[in-house]
Amino acid sequence: MAILKRHVPEIILFLLFTIFIISLAMMGYSSGLGLKRAYIPTLLLTLLIVLVVFIIIDLDRPKRGIVKVKQDSLLELKDN
Repeated sequence: MAILKRHVPEIILFLLFTIFIISLAMMGYSSGLGLKRAYIPTLLLTLLIVLVVFIIIDLDRPKRGIVKVKQDSLLELKDN
């Protein structure tokens, strides 16, 4: 039950998404100011930001995400 009650607060997730949107807007704006657009670095940076946000949210919910942590070693330690 303690695992299910401990989550990243909603305001932190909101702040994370706000920073994500602002960084993408700044990349788009700076790309528009330049004479030549850099598609590959912009795409890679966008994918890295999305991956970091996804991993943070996935690790925050241990029973529902793609990354699942088994508790076997902790149960064995408790039994000893």
